[in-house]
Amino acid sequence: MTDDAVAVIAGLFASEGAADYLGEPAGDALIAAALLHDVGHFAGTLSGRDLMRGTDNRHAESGASWLARWFGEEVTEPVRLHVAAKRYLCATEPGYAAVLSPASVYTLRVQGGPMQGAELAEFEAGRYSAAAIRVRRWDDAAKDPRAQVPPFEHFVPVLLALAR
Repeated sequence: MTDDAVAVIAGLFASEGAADYLGEPAGDALIAAALLHDVGHFAGTLSGRDLMRGTDNRHAESGASWLARWFGEEVTEPVRLHVAAKRYLCATEPGYAAVLSPASVYTLRVQGGPMQGAELAEFEAGRYSAAAIRVRRWDDAAKDPRAQVPPFEHFVPVLLALAR
């Protein structure tokens, strides 16, 4: 069963899910979350194309739910919260929105814009908010086309160790 999980995920990353991730040391669960955080764009009902057309595809939620069949919350919750982390950082960190890619600026509007009011405190109090912020920052850094990132196969042992 564990090998099946990794084979399915490897297939996704070999196709339209191939992208740059990571860039700084972290525990295995956070590495897996960073690697897999956008899986909802191509494993959910709505695609990343739908998001770019103005329909919130809720990829963070659908991706986390899809991954939950194989991984625990230490992987799935940072995935579920990575969009919320973008919204949080835009609301609380001066200048953060200015470093977002044009696509991230556009999707921020589709995804609800910067957090406000009670949302901020709720996010801050969450058990996985700090992990989600790290995943978000790695997501931003991975958009640099010059980033040197190992191939998906490099991460297979991490995924196998975490999959249930």
